[in-house]
Amino acid sequence: MIQKHVFVVLALVILGVSSCGTSGNADPTVTPHTAVELTPRAPETTVTPIMKATPAATRTIILPSNDTPSALIGPAPEKPYGRLPFSVGQWKTNFHKTLVDYDLIVYGPRRDTVPPIYTSESITIAAAEEQLFWLDANHPVISVNIEGQAKAYPLGIMIHHQVVNDSLNGVPIVISYSPLSNSATGFNRIIDDQELVFGTSSNLYYSNTLLWDHTTESWWPQLTGRAVVGDAAGLKLGVIPVQIIAWSDFKRAYKNGSVLPPSKANPELIDSYGNTPYLRYDTPNSQPELFRGTIDNTLPPKERILTLASGEDYIGIPLTRLKTSLVVHYEQAPHTIVAFYKKGTASALDKEFINHGKDVGTGAIYKSMIDGNVLRFTADDKGYFVDDSTSSTWDITGIAIHGELKGRTLQPMEFQESLWFSWSSFYPNTNLIDRD
Repeated sequence: MIQKHVFVVLALVILGVSSCGTSGNADPTVTPHTAVELTPRAPETTVTPIMKATPAATRTIILPSNDTPSALIGPAPEKPYGRLPFSVGQWKTNFHKTLVDYDLIVYGPRRDTVPPIYTSESITIAAAEEQLFWLDANHPVISVNIEGQAKAYPLGIMIHHQVVNDSLNGVPIVISYSPLSNSATGFNRIIDDQELVFGTSSNLYYSNTLLWDHTTESWWPQLTGRAVVGDAAGLKLGVIPVQIIAWSDFKRAYKNGSVLPPSKANPELIDSYGNTPYLRYDTPNSQPELFRGTIDNTLPPKERILTLASGEDYIGIPLTRLKTSLVVHYEQAPHTIVAFYKKGTASALDKEFINHGKDVGTGAIYKSMIDGNVLRFTADDKGYFVDDSTSSTWDITGIAIHGELKGRTLQPMEFQESLWFSWSSFYPNTNLIDRD
């Protein structure tokens, strides 16, 4: 059972009294969670959404017509939706386009209540070591590597912002972390030749943060990167592979890497960085909070799972399984992959000081081929992996650090780490791998 303190913190965020700040752009006449009637849009209507100061319970919303230009149009069809279980005062979203049941969304207060980072900066590893006193060896960071340029996003910062709009090696990206589903993701912000900017909607779908874009105000689940509400519904962002690893592993692998520093736009958070409000949240058998849906009891709800989504093929490896074997091979068409596990990464969802959190380790999935040759691996006793073809030694980031293949890298798959209850809600047909 989740600790009472944690539930209070999470509930306060949803109710809008979080210390993270507010956007200040909500309609003060709108009461959150009030049901609103939608008038089905007629083709000839060209009215811009306007919220009049009438009682929320009787408010009628006229949405833009099909003739109103939109920057992005996704493949989801439009359909009438007679009643919405939330207030739409701050949104210009096209709520007639949806791929989800609105009753499964947990609605929060004003958007950007959890303040996203809209202007990202970078500092060197040396500067991070000097300035971030809480960045210990076991601190979890989101590691991103785009063609040799690597950057670390410490969870001690990310947990208080959840969304970072950034650019790495010339690629506009959005890096995000959803604490309630423990999922870190990266996506390319360019879609249909347009560069999007993302914020936090303050809403949750299957306990996963819903992002919103500033162009269409569509809603995008952080875990999938596929818009589910709004004009962009059905469009999917390109994946940027990321992984959560220990700070010590990042700086060892990427000596010239950069680091996300604290946000200058949110000085009120300076004393919160390095800490987490989600105390003992990831206890495996505890029930999720702020979740609407049906829980798959195949695994404990908050079992950490390493996952891979490839087309309509969904693979999951429980970290309890991977922690025991350290290496799991999977060779079933079209996949020839290997999963690694390494201990030494603290949980960001356990103790107030993240560095004091339990050791949950980290996992990674790579294509187990080099130059067309399939490699098989065994783990040594130092946290590295040795291939049986050349006896080269590889680290958790997929880089060969010793041996004949030194300097070569394994191709990372588009894997994620998540909590089972949330992942299985998005992908109920996940194939669990419990043995080689």
